[in-house]
Amino acid sequence: MSQENLFHKRDLNDIEKIHLDELTYAEIKELKNPIELSEKIKNLLNTEYILIVSNEDTKVIRIIPLKSKNIIKIVIYLEEVSEFIRDIISFYNRNNIEIVYTSGICFRKNKINQEDCIYEAYLDLDSCCKEFTKTKIIDEIEKIKGVQKIFIINI
Repeated sequence: MSQENLFHKRDLNDIEKIHLDELTYAEIKELKNPIELSEKIKNLLNTEYILIVSNEDTKVIRIIPLKSKNIIKIVIYLEEVSEFIRDIISFYNRNNIEIVYTSGICFRKNKINQEDCIYEAYLDLDSCCKEFTKTKIIDEIEKIKGVQKIFIINI
């Protein structure tokens, strides 16, 4: 993970970098050869770009049609979940931010064998106003009750 693709307010230690990589993996591909898809699938997708998301645990691969290539991955470590989902959805709606995909909330063992509660989502930044920066996203989401740490990664 290159540092220029990672936006955050706190420094990541090596354990956290490894931990972040373990959630899901994603990449954007132009929908053309050498990815061979049938015409029917291409017509169903009806897009120029796709987001491919995979999870090491389930081995499931998701192909998600994109409206733009300006996609970020947001990873939020939570201390408390009770109102978080309502508040994060409200934040997205208030700012017209489109959720491309979310793995939702999951629990992972951390370096000291305790469980971290993590929310992960892929967002289309072209869906909202152009002046909405990654720093502003971090500033706004950090105000939500229960948010412990937040990281934004360019895809």
